Amino acid sequence: MEWFVARLLIQSAIGDAREPGLCEEEIRLLHAASAGEAYEKAIQYGRANECEYLNGEGQRVVWTFVGLQDLYRLEEQEIVDGLEVATVFHDEPVPPTSKEKLKVFAVPEN
Repeated sequence: MEWFVARLLIQSAIGDAREPGLCEEEIRLLHAASAGEAYEKAIQYGRANECEYLNGEGQRVVWTFVGLQDLYRLEEQEIVDGLEVATVFHDEPVPPTSKEKLKVFAVPEN
């Protein structure tokens, strides 16, 4: 078994809008016997994330799995503290997020 990283793309559409809404990129760690198995697992995870609901304004929101952005084998197969699983390059400077706004520390809204 090997470790793979899949980058899944899930696209939103709101109401009757002709233009697509947000596009979510999920980065998932997969344990598979081959690249083919990792690919199939990634597709299954993507399809499992498809959903629809009504937003706060009563509009229908649909999230649709559109495919994979990338799938690659982790170079380091031993999962250890601090292991890099993905790298993203930005064309513009990106400001850091303060500690209290990091998702792990954020207070859930009720």
